[in-house]
Parts: sequence; structure tokens; C-alpha cells
Amino acid sequence: MDQEQEKNPNEEKKDYLKSYKKTRNRLNSLELQLQQIKVDMVHVRASQGDGMPRAKGETTDLSRYMEQMADLEEWIDDKRSELMDKQIKITAAINTLDDEDECTIMTEKYLNGKTWEQVAEDNGFAWMTMHRIHGRALKKIKLEKLG
Repeated sequence: MDQEQEKNPNEEKKDYLKSYKKTRNRLNSLELQLQQIKVDMVHVRASQGDGMPRAKGETTDLSRYMEQMADLEEWIDDKRSELMDKQIKITAAINTLDDEDECTIMTEKYLNGKTWEQVAEDNGFAWMTMHRIHGRALKKIKLEKLG
């Protein structure tokens, strides 16, 4: 039996919750890419006005380039939507916890990306108490779809 098969449900939940940070980083990267594409599109559009006549229906390198950039922009928008859906699911799962301490610990750790030390210190939890509350929250939390 390999390690993946031996993972218990709480470990799977933790891995999924930890993916929030990676998702946020990926979203930031996609935002930068999208901004650059928009800048590039403006430059390409500006360079099209060269005053040279074009045959009707002629596909130029510029128009092909614009089409490729538009396709890339659409792909990035789709990917952003997918990643945002994942973030919303994770946030909603944490926010459904009815115990304030559980919700606080899960939010601080997984959504805000704090270390265990920061979570304990910022919220006045003893180390063992915090981990006990975390374990209890993991058992309660329901995630629609892992991965």
C-alpha cells in the first residue's frame, strides 16, 4: 500500500485547506499575466495604424497575434474563475464551523497563512489547546470536493 492510500481523511482535509495559499499565489500570478497581456494588446493595436492598405479579409501577423492574445486572456479568465471557486469552497467550509475558536484557528492558519506559533500567540491559545481545537475542527469540516 502506498502513502496516498494510507492518508486519513483529516490529512486529506489539511492538504486541501493548505492549497488555499497556493491558489492565492497562482491567482496573483495570473492577475499579473493578464495585466501584461492588456498592455501588450494596447501596443499591438497602436501599431496597426500604420496607414498601409490591406486586402479585404487578409489575415496579418498582427491580427493573428491579437487573436492568440485574446485566446490566452480567455484561458486566464477561465483559470481564475476555477481557482476562485476553489477559494470560495475552502472559505465557506471554514465559515460553517459553529465554534468561534475552531473558525478562528482554521481561518488564521489556512486562509491568512499564519504559522502555528502566530495563531497561538495572536489568539491567546496554549499550544496543546490550539491543536486539540484544530483536530476537532478538522473532524467537523466538510469539503465538497477534495483536489
